[in-house]
Formats: sequence, structure tokens, C-alpha cells
Amino acid sequence: ESVFCAGCHELNQISFIPDAPVDASRWPNGTFPVHTTYSEWGGSSFAGILSCQGCHMPVADSEVSNSADLQFFGAANTGVAGGWPRPHGSVRNHSWSGPRSPVSQKLSNPLTLVIEKDLEGDTLNATVTVANSGAGHSMPTGDPLRSLLLKVVARCGDSELRAIGGDAVPDFGGSLAFKAQEQDWNLWPDAQIGMIVSVVTTSGDYHDYEGYGAFGDGTFSAEEKGMPQEHVVGTAMIIAKTPDGNVTFDATLPEGDKAYLLKVDNDETLAGRSGFGFARVLRDQNGNRMVPHFAANDVASDNRLGPQQNWTSNHIFEKACDEPVVSATLIHRAYPFELAKERGWPMRDTVMIEESK
Repeated sequence: ESVFCAGCHELNQISFIPDAPVDASRWPNGTFPVHTTYSEWGGSSFAGILSCQGCHMPVADSEVSNSADLQFFGAANTGVAGGWPRPHGSVRNHSWSGPRSPVSQKLSNPLTLVIEKDLEGDTLNATVTVANSGAGHSMPTGDPLRSLLLKVVARCGDSELRAIGGDAVPDFGGSLAFKAQEQDWNLWPDAQIGMIVSVVTTSGDYHDYEGYGAFGDGTFSAEEKGMPQEHVVGTAMIIAKTPDGNVTFDATLPEGDKAYLLKVDNDETLAGRSGFGFARVLRDQNGNRMVPHFAANDVASDNRLGPQQNWTSNHIFEKACDEPVVSATLIHRAYPFELAKERGWPMRDTVMIEESK
């Protein structure tokens, strides 16, 4: 039964931080949600129809007739008969297929991407709708360090078009360094030639998404849901750097509210680029985000896609040809880039689905 899964996959937690209790105005019962996969399933249309085991313990091969056969215990191998006959479909593999077993396709099957585009003068406008059409729980679910990152790119042939507006990947998309508006955007000690700085602007408004629990049942206002609307302004590439970290760009760095230092040769750092992101973001008493649950005392935001939910993001590019192609890639990230960098972990990203139009 699904309830067996709840022992590990359902957890509301107190704060373990001395002198930093849970904010009672946000969480009156003194705990905040960390793992809610079981209750996500329980509130979905799948409950009562398909159990957790129905997806994550697939039916065994048709030749397997009892549970002993799964361990290769039987007359064919040992001369000893074991187990008892069961109808086909009632014996299941204990494979626990999920995000750490890519061969199961558990990441790609539940999700869909739909791209729409419109050409207007010298501008390409695109929308990308991400839908959780098949999972019986939110996507992503499980450990709150996980995230889904949507990367949106437009091209004319092999040339990538410049993003000039629309939704940006949030901070949990990863960056090598971050600077607020009041800081010096010409000083990047960690930079290397060929890296880029991506600039975003904030409108002061917040995304009023439908998330899990208090983030979707009307308890929190849009501002309390904690996702400011951030829009792409533009990027510039670093072409020179002095020993003390002052850099020179290939073009004037656009004005904005935030700047991220990013790699350009892979998808490890996507913050501030054209796209979007979905995650349960835990924070500590100092405002640090995407921290492990034992270091957290609050949930800053939770815009993960619940069962049968979808979200549409908007993206604007400079048009440089008559038939530009928009590509969208949805990436499952096991843990934040900054945490991996700090601890020397390899990134565990999985491309879930890709579409182009």
C-alpha cells in the first residue's frame, strides 16, 4: 500500500538551529514541510486508483509466477521449490524506479513541453508550457535539494539569438558568483575569459503560482510565496581580466537589478538565463537558500508542479532571421550547483525532455 511509503516520504520538521525557531506566523504548528510525496499523492486524482507501488515497483516478467522467482530460488536453479503461485501482475520487481534510475524513464514520461512562438517586427516572442501530466505527486518530489530547470534558447541556424526579455531561471539554477545592484559589476575575482555575466531585472511583483500546501491553498499571498518576477535583460562576455579581478566585456553590460557570473560551455550554471525553474526552496535564518533540510528553518517558496498542473513562461529574443527555432530543455537537478562545488561533488543532472519549434 502507498501508506508504507509515508514512513520515509512524509516529514514535517522542527528547526534544528539554536535560537532560530520556525516562524509561527508562517507555520503555526511549529514545523515546516520537508518531504510530502505521500500527501501529494493522497491529494491527487491518482489516490485510490494507482498506488505508489503501481509506478515504482513495475510488474515482473510474465514468466515470474511467485516472489521466490525474483531471487532465483526455485527448482530450476537449486532443485528446491519455493514460494507459491500468484496471478500475473501481482508479483512486482523491487526496483524502486525513479530519478536515480534513468532507464526507467520515470523522469521524462510524466512531463510534457509545449512551445508557441510569435514573430513581431524584430522580436521573437515565445511561450513554453511545462505540464505534469502523468506523475501522481509534485515534480520534482523527494529531497528538497532537487529542482527542475527549464532552459529556453532561440537560434537562427547555428547562431544563438540574444535574449532581451521574458522569464529568467531563478538563483537555484546555479552561478559561480552573484552581485546585487549596489555592488561593482566590473569586479569578478572568480571569472575567467570566455565566461559571461547575465543580468536580470525585478519588477517588484511576485509569481502567484499554485504550489503545495500553504503555497497553493490561499494561506500565503503572492509575496509570501517568495518567487519575485525576474526578467532577462541581457548578457556580456568577459574578454579580459586583471590580476585583481577587474574584467572587460565584449559589449556594454546592460543595467539591471542582479548579475550572475556563469559558465557558457555547459548547463551547470543557468541562473539569469532565459528559462524558468521549479523547486521547494528551503532557507536558513540568514536567508541562505536551497540549504539542506537540517540547516533550514523555513520554506522560502514551493512552486513545484503538482499532479495535472502546468506553468507557462514567456521569453523574448532578438529576431535575426525569418524562421528562428525555439528549443526548450527540462533538466532534473539532484542538488544545487553551489553545494556540489563546495563539497567537490559531480553534478547529477538528467535531461528529462527536449522540444523544438
